Amino acid sequence: MKKLFVIILSLLQVYLTAQTQYGPNNPSSALDGGGDEPWTNITNVYTSNNTDATVFTLTRDEWRNGLIDVQGFGFSIPLTYEILGVRVDVEGQQYYSGPTTEISSAILLDDSGIPLEGSFKTDLRLTLGSTDAYYNIGGATDTWGTSTLTPSMVNDSDFGVQIEIGLLRPSGETLARADIDHIRVTIWAGPGSDIGKVNTVSWSSVAGIIPVNKSNVKSIMGVE
Repeated sequence: MKKLFVIILSLLQVYLTAQTQYGPNNPSSALDGGGDEPWTNITNVYTSNNTDATVFTLTRDEWRNGLIDVQGFGFSIPLTYEILGVRVDVEGQQYYSGPTTEISSAILLDDSGIPLEGSFKTDLRLTLGSTDAYYNIGGATDTWGTSTLTPSMVNDSDFGVQIEIGLLRPSGETLARADIDHIRVTIWAGPGSDIGKVNTVSWSSVAGIIPVNKSNVKSIMGVE
């Protein structure tokens, strides 16, 4: 029984360490992405400190946008790992309650700072509220529709994300304005699709006592 317990512990350790979270990390570069409207104080998105980068429009009854490219997240993920998920958090608010300001879309930037093909998240339509809050894009198992993400890419200083802020000023309102306090990125990575996953073991039992598989390991060790 002691031998069985040691084997189960080993399998459980592999299972629990199969995915590692890196971050959330702050950017070290923020550039205007060349949208309809320019940004002011754009580097204020580096940290969450209630000092905002701002984009606004005076154009009436027409959707306008502001694009911001954030890069230089300083990741150091082992090169043998597989990227399992990416989450981008945007902290912000709208200045007036009458107009509409939203996070319209997002796209990852590769290690050359170029939009990564297939990673475009359109129609997010995350409407900013009147108080500062984080809005999440992606997650621990979301690779943004692309299979080309690698540790080498995300570790590069040019890797990042472009965020599109949509602005709509209705008649009777002075302007539509978005205040963005912070943008950060979290990466999940692990040894790869064929390592660290506790599937049914090729032998039917250990020491002839019980079958060993992912479900049994979790049950015995009280892991949900």
